[in-house]
Amino acid sequence: MLSEDCVIILDDDYCIAGFNEATKALLGWNEQGLIGRPFESIYCDPSTQRPFPFSKYNAIRRGESFNFNYVMHRNKLKRYMTWKFTNQSNCAPFIILGKDNTDKKRLALQNITIFDQIKKISACVPGNFYWKNKEAQYLGCNQTLLRTLGFKSVNEIVGKTDSDLWPVYAEELRKNDEKVIKNKNPILFEETVTLNGKTMFFTVIKMPLLDDEGHIIGILGNSLDITELKKAQADLNIAKEAAEAASHAKTEFIANMSHDIRTPLTGVVGMAKLLEDNVHDANQKQYAHWLGESGKQLLHMLNGILDVVSADNAHEDDLHEESFNLHEVINDIVQLERPSTLIKGLDLVTFVDAAIPPFLVSDQTKIHRILLNLLGNAIKFTQEGQVGIHVNLLEKNETHVLVQFRITDTGIGIPQELQDKVFDRFYRIIPSNKGTYTGHGVGLHIAQSYVELLGGEILLSSELGVGTTFYFDLSLEIGCSLQPLSIHITDGLNTEVAQPIETSLAESHRVEQPKLLLVEDNKIALYTLENLISQSQCRFYQCHGW
Repeated sequence: MLSEDCVIILDDDYCIAGFNEATKALLGWNEQGLIGRPFESIYCDPSTQRPFPFSKYNAIRRGESFNFNYVMHRNKLKRYMTWKFTNQSNCAPFIILGKDNTDKKRLALQNITIFDQIKKISACVPGNFYWKNKEAQYLGCNQTLLRTLGFKSVNEIVGKTDSDLWPVYAEELRKNDEKVIKNKNPILFEETVTLNGKTMFFTVIKMPLLDDEGHIIGILGNSLDITELKKAQADLNIAKEAAEAASHAKTEFIANMSHDIRTPLTGVVGMAKLLEDNVHDANQKQYAHWLGESGKQLLHMLNGILDVVSADNAHEDDLHEESFNLHEVINDIVQLERPSTLIKGLDLVTFVDAAIPPFLVSDQTKIHRILLNLLGNAIKFTQEGQVGIHVNLLEKNETHVLVQFRITDTGIGIPQELQDKVFDRFYRIIPSNKGTYTGHGVGLHIAQSYVELLGGEILLSSELGVGTTFYFDLSLEIGCSLQPLSIHITDGLNTEVAQPIETSLAESHRVEQPKLLLVEDNKIALYTLENLISQSQCRFYQCHGW
């Protein structure tokens, strides 16, 4: 669009007597083509438009001024012009001022097309869909929004603003509209409104509406009613809190009952041991032994249940991070499980990457328990071949290392369809009444809980009849560089581990016989303790509450 308006001078016969450069450039006529031509001939196209009415010329002679719009045609180019007649007298020359509105007209037609398309789309959009102009006036909406507002016709909303529809929220809505127009980016937010006395929640998205040239011509908006979803979330939170409270109550109950259950059970085991040691009849000795073994199994099962409860309720606050020697942890586990591997004739293979610093910082107790559970499981289900612990360095920087732990075996393997279940609480692949394997199905669940607590994820790969590998990665802080006490174990282990120091209780007694104070409110447990300590030739004093 040119910045300069057209100026045309007409003579007394309404023919063109003169014009400015803007007219020539805009209309595409040269001077010879325009001078002397009737004014109406430069725009009149009989096939598409009626001629200029001569009544307007009569109005010009009366000195009247008025505007009118006509389409100009030249070289098959259509331009939309607004002409203004200005005449101070009823005689020539007559001056006409022309303004080119082609771009505005084209944009208006384009916008009409855009809004028509939006109107068609709105019928298919879920939620309260609407569109506005740049002045935040509503231009249209879908039937869902009309129902939400209680309107029957779209005419009830067209031309209105948020101030007209919901003045309480108008200021906040206006700010959101301005943000979209300013940044030319969509925004997503939640809003809470009260309609007809009912509080409703909506997820709202607003986005700029652009023309073909990238200019903002309005705003598109859609608000999805999430009131029922919010209610469901609130109900879910209430149910979750109730479940957590019930779980906490269960945990407290088990923790409180554990002492009451464990104490008499320990008494049964202790008394069975005393009977076995003191009776001379072979049958009675066997009965006492069976009684003690049954008590130990019950005690072991109780400890397993308590361990599961403890693992399921462990949080980051329960982590006790300290600097520890990884080699010593591996060695301790090996020493604990070596008798089992020797009995079954299994090779126990260990490997610790030499690039791993000897001292690391983490919860040593939980890492020890994880590896012990996994290795014990591997030994249980392996009848021949080998089991192993492998520790490899994956990444290392100045402060941390990423370490992978792998526990392998050549055992029976785990079927593919059951591999997702082995970490469930109390799950056993082979039920106790159908197999020879003992246990309560808690070891892998505890290992998984502790690995996740330490920030890792335990995985497995297994093939029936070939073996199983459990593995997990942990990011561990590098600990202080203390000098480890370590020697090489030469009985087939591929690692340097610390040699445990053995000191007999009898030797320590020779130095100084201790005096013990026994405090116990259970008679059976106290009597059992007295007998055990008497066998160690220690002096003691007792204190009870009965």
